[in-house]
Amino acid sequence: MSFEDDFSHALREAAEAVPPAPLDLLVASAVRRGRRRRQRRAMVGAAGTVAALACVGALTLQLRSGAAPAAAEVDAAPHPKPVTSVLASPPGTAGATPSAPVSADRLLALFKSKLPADLRLSSPFTLDQTSGPVAAYTATDGNGTGSVEITISHAAPRAIPTASSDYCGKPAIPGCVATAQPDGGELTVQLPPRAASGQQLWSATLNRPDGTTVMVSAGNIPGPDSGRATPYPNGPLLSGTQLSDLALDPLWQQVAAGR
Repeated sequence: MSFEDDFSHALREAAEAVPPAPLDLLVASAVRRGRRRRQRRAMVGAAGTVAALACVGALTLQLRSGAAPAAAEVDAAPHPKPVTSVLASPPGTAGATPSAPVSADRLLALFKSKLPADLRLSSPFTLDQTSGPVAAYTATDGNGTGSVEITISHAAPRAIPTASSDYCGKPAIPGCVATAQPDGGELTVQLPPRAASGQQLWSATLNRPDGTTVMVSAGNIPGPDSGRATPYPNGPLLSGTQLSDLALDPLWQQVAAGR
């Protein structure tokens, strides 16, 4: 036989001499591989959700002008005040939807009218974006100092996912609850515990099928004009209920309609 034939014959003999692996070991190995793959997929999915939420929080902090306190007692604070007419309209057209986009300065005034009366507001911040306006204040009350902010954007109509895991991850991010709305929208409230760094940001985000997104947040992270480098000692100044009420206020639909 040639060298190649001798080599092939030797390989076959060596392979036949090795006893086959027991079936139970093969099954156990397959189960372990499957479990590792599932764990990796779960970790990647959770990391992606956390990263997305972190990006939203980071952007919010860059746009904000102050930050801070109040958590447990805040639930007893009054709910946002009703406003009879949200947008300025020419004489004879009161209540009509504006044809021109609502500016961030106008949103700032509307936002102020909806905040609890016991909040003392300062350091106003505004930003006009293509997608929609941003307005924020540094707020102070008997519990401390913090920041409050609203962002309104409007895009093309879209189908809104209905699974809570689409907003809060699976397993759910601590302090996150998503609730379907009668109009097909989804309200996501995020009330995470304080981070190891002391930072805490709470928010309520309403996504609607018509393309409107309203995000209202309160946190204890100082803004760029505060002159402070560390978080305020207390929690957010608005409760989860107050943030939800603000996000669901029909006023913002009129603001978004002008985009």
